[in-house]
Amino acid sequence: MATRPRDNFIHQALGRDLLSRGEIRLWLSTIDSTADEKRRGAAAMVDHFFECLAVDSYPAQGLETIFGITMSQESPGAARSKRLGDLMYCCWCELYKNQRLTKSELLNAILQHRLPQSFKALIEEALVQRCMLSAHLQELADRNAWDRIPWDYHSLSKFAQSPGPLAVPIPSPGLQNKKLRVVWIKVPQVPFGDHTCSSAVKQDLLFERPATWSIIQDFVAKSGWVKFGCEVLVFLGENIALYAEPSKSHYPRDELRRRKNPAATLLNSDKDLSAVDAICGKALLVRQDGNDLLKETVEKACFFIDLLNALQESFDAELGRASAKNERRVAANFSQSHCKLACRPDRRCIAE
Repeated sequence: MATRPRDNFIHQALGRDLLSRGEIRLWLSTIDSTADEKRRGAAAMVDHFFECLAVDSYPAQGLETIFGITMSQESPGAARSKRLGDLMYCCWCELYKNQRLTKSELLNAILQHRLPQSFKALIEEALVQRCMLSAHLQELADRNAWDRIPWDYHSLSKFAQSPGPLAVPIPSPGLQNKKLRVVWIKVPQVPFGDHTCSSAVKQDLLFERPATWSIIQDFVAKSGWVKFGCEVLVFLGENIALYAEPSKSHYPRDELRRRKNPAATLLNSDKDLSAVDAICGKALLVRQDGNDLLKETVEKACFFIDLLNALQESFDAELGRASAKNERRVAANFSQSHCKLACRPDRRCIAE
């Protein structure tokens, strides 16, 4: 599976840690309701499950019932002595080892809220085609206990989504007059203080207000504000746009510093956290699909972006240390080789 820029170490540091510790409920609570976020959360869960199947280990304890598994402390014994939850694990392993299970199929089944039905179809298809002569599969089918499999329907329902990508609707008369919640970000009173994204939360610079699309559009037009892409928020699955005055450096240096909005600037980061345009003055955040944007969501995004920046700094520092160490090693090797070659001119061809 292709790795998105910066995605690997971020998910290892955050989502994978919660999954590995079995804190599935806590992990699910961090997933917002957007389709992209659900897909990424389900994909991380499927990756974890496949990693467990590959090494014949149970998934994290809180994750077991997502896949209808309950781990028994008893010795395995014969197929007919297995509890239903244990038998489920054996069947998943059989499907995986015989290449009857793919990540994409499992992911789609979860997103379409049909994992129990898809699992039953996989078992029945394998038995009909006689592609696997497994006592576990046959035992599960013979029990005819599909409705007693311990699926965690509550957690599975959190991943259910409508088919198709999340779209930004064209404003309609109904949407124009719909009242929604938006979030404003004020400029800090102390311009030379904490310039992290979460500083806006600590200084109580975020405030939530109701508004309608028509009022928002009129305000943006009259103020001459422009829309910023907020690439990192979109990359995280949040369909959020930021409006503020154009990012220009036409202010005097001192005035620019006083007017700078650190939180809005960092929320407008691109997806690899490299290039940012300084945003000055107050900023407005809205969901482009007409749904409410809560202050708590923006607060979580602020802390999350600060965490990503901290991880990025740590990641870059590790690369820098590795690079410096490698440079010293290369220099030492070159020095030793050069010394040897200077002593033995007949070995000059090695240097070439």
